[in-house]
Amino acid sequence: MGKRTNRSFISSRRRLIVVDRASLVAGTYRPNETTSGVPLELKTSLVDDTLTSPVSNTTYTNRRFIANVKPAANTINVTFNNCEFVGSATVPASFTGLCSTFNTGVRNIVFNDCTFKPRTPHHFWIGIQGGNFVARRCDFSHVVDAFSTFPGGGVGTAETSFARAEANYIHDMAYWLPAVDATHSDGSHTDALQLQGGEIEFVGNHATGFLAPEYAPNFYGTAHVNATLMLKPDVSSITALIDRNWLYGGAATINIAHDDPRFIANNAITITNNRFGRDTREKWNAGATPLTVSGVTGLNLLAANNVYDDNGTAISIRSSTTSAP
Repeated sequence: MGKRTNRSFISSRRRLIVVDRASLVAGTYRPNETTSGVPLELKTSLVDDTLTSPVSNTTYTNRRFIANVKPAANTINVTFNNCEFVGSATVPASFTGLCSTFNTGVRNIVFNDCTFKPRTPHHFWIGIQGGNFVARRCDFSHVVDAFSTFPGGGVGTAETSFARAEANYIHDMAYWLPAVDATHSDGSHTDALQLQGGEIEFVGNHATGFLAPEYAPNFYGTAHVNATLMLKPDVSSITALIDRNWLYGGAATINIAHDDPRFIANNAITITNNRFGRDTREKWNAGATPLTVSGVTGLNLLAANNVYDDNGTAISIRSSTTSAP
């Protein structure tokens, strides 16, 4: 069988399709269920684990974490290989990561070929919450945010934070109407990525920007998420590289916004070489575009070589003083 931890097996009527993940280069292929998450041949062999606080300088392999994993302050150098994060059976009382990395001093938390899908659906579940992580070839679904990325330390006193998300597949997101999720007047604000502070490299990912069928329609009668990528500095200033991704759906596929005057300055965003769908909802603008800058001044934005996936024509950028819903 070779290196089982690097291969994914998908059954078909005629043959078994084998993907050698070690040979894959982020940004050269569109991730899907065969190239992300726990490989199929390993799923039945995962061991349930009630771990909540991983140990520094430790690698965890072939586990199914059935509690909420949250590295304690100053935890460093933890790697998860071929692991499922399903959360506790008890629903959370506030926004909670299936793995949360925002405690002070947490560094270098690495996820390779992991699956994030809560076993108990709820509008407070997030995939990875915090910063200072690397997520590589992971699968995210049935959460309100796959990544809610921000540094530890709190608003105004945030630490330095670096995160990298590469070659992940983000799809079939969760949503609740405002009668259940009252955090917003139009229900859950579901995003594949919500960058609230710190630095991220988001490279070679596939984010569909749509809800799982059981969560549709949303408040507006469609299956779109809020923004596929929401870049909104409300914990600290942000630095983002968004490069060589496949991005679709959302009210806007990428929305850059702010509502905290402390973090208007020193935001640097590079959006290059991405492929976009033509399926954004963007309800507040009849001339919908995939990339919207909402009421942001003084933004250091470089956007180049971004095209529609169907025919390679360049996308346009819409600037607006109206924030995304």
